[in-house]
Amino acid sequence: MAHSQAAYAAAGKTIPAPVILDTVADLAALVTALPPKLPLVLDDFVRIAPDATGDDDEIWAVVAEVTDRVYLLDAPVRDDVMEPALQLGVRVLASATSPAPPPGILCQRYDRMAEAFDHGNIGEYLTLLSRHLTRISVDLECPEQWVADGQPIPPELRDNAYQLRGIAAALADHAAAIELPIQD
Repeated sequence: MAHSQAAYAAAGKTIPAPVILDTVADLAALVTALPPKLPLVLDDFVRIAPDATGDDDEIWAVVAEVTDRVYLLDAPVRDDVMEPALQLGVRVLASATSPAPPPGILCQRYDRMAEAFDHGNIGEYLTLLSRHLTRISVDLECPEQWVADGQPIPPELRDNAYQLRGIAAALADHAAAIELPIQD
C-alpha cells in the first residue's frame, strides 16, 4: 500500500497530536493552517481516555487529529493508496483539564469487546464482558425501572440477574488469572 509521506508530514506538523476543539473559532483556526485539499473524515466511534471510567460526570469533547484515509484504486495492478485526512471525533475525558487522548480506546463496551476479541486479547475481552454482564444484571435486578407500565415482569427475572452477576464475577476471575491488562 503506497503512502503519501510528504502530505502526511505536512499535515502532521500542523496537528502533531489530537487537539480539543471547544469552539467553531478553534476549528476555523486549525483548518486555515491545513492544506485546503486535505480530506475531512469522521471517526466512526466515540473513544474514551485511558484515565476516564465512563461515568456520567465526565466531559465529552470534539477532537481533531491527522489520520490515514485509504483510497482504493481500480487499476489493472491494484495498489491502494493511503493519504492523510483531518479526522473529527468525540473523546470522553476524565475532566475538563484532561489533554486530548490518543484514539486507542473505544468508549462503548460492546465495541471495545469486539475489538479485543478481534485482536485476540482474551484478558481484555473477558474483563469487558464481565463488566457488561454486570451492568445487565443490575438492570435485571430492578426491572420496574425500565419495563413499560402494565407489562408483566417474569418472577424469575431477579434470579436470572443474580446468576448473571455470578457468571460476570467468574469471567472477571478468569481475566485476572490471565494477567493481561486492558490495553490502550
